[in-house]
Amino acid sequence: MRHARPTLLLLTLLTVVGLVASPLVLSALGETTYVGQSGVSHDGDGGRTAHINTCGESVTRVEVTADGHTFSYTATVPFTGVAAFEPGTPPPHGWTLEKEGAPGDVDKHTISVDAELHARPDSYLFRSSEVADAELEVLEPRAVALGRPAPTGDRELQSARQFSAGCPEPVTHTPSLLGLLFPAS
Repeated sequence: MRHARPTLLLLTLLTVVGLVASPLVLSALGETTYVGQSGVSHDGDGGRTAHINTCGESVTRVEVTADGHTFSYTATVPFTGVAAFEPGTPPPHGWTLEKEGAPGDVDKHTISVDAELHARPDSYLFRSSEVADAELEVLEPRAVALGRPAPTGDRELQSARQFSAGCPEPVTHTPSLLGLLFPAS
């Protein structure tokens, strides 16, 4: 019985230290802030368009994957605003097509959009999008599918006008202790 009290005291001390230290450890791992928005639409005749709205941020590069190709577009000057990229056609004004990857270097049945932020720390990421061809085919022409589908399969859709006019607020994600111990697959 003499050892029960020091063990209980040590356990209490370790619990208190853990509770105090865990927020410090989590903050050291860093937060990620998601900004801007991207999406994908189709025209009803087989043409697909990748959309970005920088929502006040500046971007220097946009990468679109479609039909098994990767299209890398570079802004001639940091770009702020709304732009649309149609893979396989000339880039919009103020952009150059820097690289078109070889066929087969990415999933042929998915179109994705990602943008690189200008003069932002690595903890800031542009909201990317990914849409399967099968999902895109059932959407109304010119409806913009945003982001990635939820686990339920739900997806946010907007008209081109809504996409151009509206911007989501930046969202900051802080890792949780449970998320670190049991990461999602």
